[in-house]
Amino acid sequence: MSGSVPGTPRRVLPPIATDSDRAALDELENSIQVELARLRASSRGPNELSYTVFKDAFDQLIQHASAYTNLLTAIKAEYEAVIEDLQEGQREAFYLEGRLKATAAEPTTVVNYRRRAEELQQKMSVIQRDNARLAAELERVRAAREAMLKKDEDDKSTQKPRRTDFRPLPGLTLEESTDVKTLTRYHNKLEHQLRELHISRNTKYAPKVRKQELKDTLTKQVNMRHHLADRTARLKNRCQKLKVAVEVAGIYKEDPPENHSLSEVITMALTTQSMGFAFRGVSGQRDTPFSFEDDDPNKEKEAEMLLEYIDKFHELFDDECYQDAAIHAANSPKGILRTPETMAKFKDVGSEALLAYCEALMSSVSALSHLPSPEVCLECVRCALSQHRLDLVTHWIAQNSLQLTEEIANALCEYADQNPLSGPVCLALAQAVFTAIQAHREAAVCMCRQGKVYNMVEYAYGTGAFHTADWSHVLQTCPSLELARSLIQPYNDQPPALQLGQAVSTLLQTEDYLIGLQLLQETHDKFPTEGDTKYQSPLRSARTKKPGQPSSNSVSTIAENVTPKKLVIGTHVRNKICQTRNYNEGCGNPVPPHKCPANISEDTVIGDERQAGRDMGKKLLSGPVKTLVSETTTDGDGDFAAGLQEVMMEEAGQKSRATWSKQMFPGNDQQERNRNRDRFGNDLSKRLNAEHKAARKKIGDNKRKMEKKMKRLMQALPYCYEGDHSRCYEGSLICRHPRKWTFPDLPEKVKGNIHPNDTDLKVLAGIMEVRLGKKALKRTRKSRTTNRVESVNRQLAKTCPKNVVVL
Repeated sequence: MSGSVPGTPRRVLPPIATDSDRAALDELENSIQVELARLRASSRGPNELSYTVFKDAFDQLIQHASAYTNLLTAIKAEYEAVIEDLQEGQREAFYLEGRLKATAAEPTTVVNYRRRAEELQQKMSVIQRDNARLAAELERVRAAREAMLKKDEDDKSTQKPRRTDFRPLPGLTLEESTDVKTLTRYHNKLEHQLRELHISRNTKYAPKVRKQELKDTLTKQVNMRHHLADRTARLKNRCQKLKVAVEVAGIYKEDPPENHSLSEVITMALTTQSMGFAFRGVSGQRDTPFSFEDDDPNKEKEAEMLLEYIDKFHELFDDECYQDAAIHAANSPKGILRTPETMAKFKDVGSEALLAYCEALMSSVSALSHLPSPEVCLECVRCALSQHRLDLVTHWIAQNSLQLTEEIANALCEYADQNPLSGPVCLALAQAVFTAIQAHREAAVCMCRQGKVYNMVEYAYGTGAFHTADWSHVLQTCPSLELARSLIQPYNDQPPALQLGQAVSTLLQTEDYLIGLQLLQETHDKFPTEGDTKYQSPLRSARTKKPGQPSSNSVSTIAENVTPKKLVIGTHVRNKICQTRNYNEGCGNPVPPHKCPANISEDTVIGDERQAGRDMGKKLLSGPVKTLVSETTTDGDGDFAAGLQEVMMEEAGQKSRATWSKQMFPGNDQQERNRNRDRFGNDLSKRLNAEHKAARKKIGDNKRKMEKKMKRLMQALPYCYEGDHSRCYEGSLICRHPRKWTFPDLPEKVKGNIHPNDTDLKVLAGIMEVRLGKKALKRTRKSRTTNRVESVNRQLAKTCPKNVVVL
């Protein structure tokens, strides 16, 4: 349609009256609003991309309104030209603004350059002064050197000229005297003789005065030697007489003779010393000869005998007479061949030769009354065990031929692990070795491995040297329910070796952690747990978008948090959909009798995790054995733990509730104060978590320092929210000068405007105690998570897609 306006020659544009055109315009307008909303959400302030949005919309309008294509295209071209001119002007203005700033900064740059030039001028003047001083000193040195050279030339001029000797060299012919090579050799020979003469002059010769001094010193030393020799002889004679007197006094005490005193007997013995001494009692039946030890410990030809003994050993060894060589080495005098080197020599030959040497060595121990070194004993035991000669090791230990060490016992334990048939004997021998060296903890482990639990407990209490760490080591090495029961029970009016928590913690660290769980079930102890809830939200067409909690059913999972495997101990399904009921009600048919999978009504809020926690707690408390939960780790955005805690507190007969005063949070009405209260809770939660994380990073696992730091923080935190940051430096790790806590969740008018009274401070202290108190720090010291139950929920989601209802 077309028309014209009265009074004007121009044609009037036809109106858009069709429904399709209006629908297209509505769709185009909605598209523009959606794109502009996205741009406002992604950036603040004006955005140049909005121009692109309207440009694309205008292009779509041109394509749709084909009747106005030429006119709209011309309008668009004019607008684009104007916009391009504006953009070009903006770029030029930005460039000119930069040039203006640079021009304004030029005076400052000139001043800086002038200042730098003055500094360089001062440095140049200093360098010039130094150069002048060094040049003057160089001239002075040159003048001194020239004067010294001139003086040397004058001295040379005053000396008499040396006479040139034209005589032939002695020992050389005329031809040799003119040969350069011969002269070079002769010159080197003369230089060598000269060096020898210098050395001889310094070492072999001395002045006559020095000779007289050496003679006097030698005379003094000879006189001193004679004096010392005489004194030594007198002392030896005196020592010999004292020995005789002591021996005679001993004999006199045993059988005193008649008519002779002790002094007379000693005098008689000293007079007959050169011929020996014989003393007869009255009865005449006892003769006591005296033999005096030689004061010189060195014996003649002792070294030659030892060398001959070693040569004999090498001869036997080279002839491959290993048995004879082993016996020869084991019975060597002074143990010169009873060394690790000799054992290594036999070990290089083979295990049989080494075993022969070990047998000979152990057999000679009783005769020599000297045990081999610990290294040799250990090598002997290992050699016997490698040849499966456990009887030899048993014999050596029984005859006390070994120097027992912990390494020998460990070798026996390793042999028991490798040979189960010989295990009881090896463990018994290892227990004997550990007991002999007073390694009580290892001895107790050997007894437990033999099944002697009650004997081990009696032995450990009898030693009196067992502590908590020792009991825990024994239980961790040999985990068993019988041993755990024995350790947590008193023994003969003495306290138990381990507390129940210590025993369970030790068992849970082993591979047989089920023993710890069984012990927990027997004692009805509480479990630390972790929980999470998964919602079966159908995705349908909402791809790439998080569906949230609204769904037809949910699955809550709880797992124990004390073992590495984190076993699932309970699940709870909440379902509001029944397909049988919905189908029959939709068709207008009566609902037949059936097992309805729905356990909640359709109007129940499926995202009520607090109720899910309560249902889970009631399920855990049902049955003949109640499963009590001590603590629960959950997501920060869920109330599952709160509902579970309520049930556990009701079971224990406890209740807890806290409220804030009206004047604590600012606001014009109650609704605004409630919003500020909720934001304060979110900010406080973030603050406490941030402080705890910073303290864990700085302090680590030091329990005492962590509790002390958190106590200071809880004292300073109320003042911080009131706007007083003076105590944050000592108490806080996040809010410290110059960086302070920004209170990200609080409005500006609420920051520093929170005024708690005494009741509010007590409530706030209780909240902080729940997160940063001693019990909370003890519970969160291992930084546990809910990864296990969340992984179970992800596996359920993979097995049962989100558009399938879990019945």
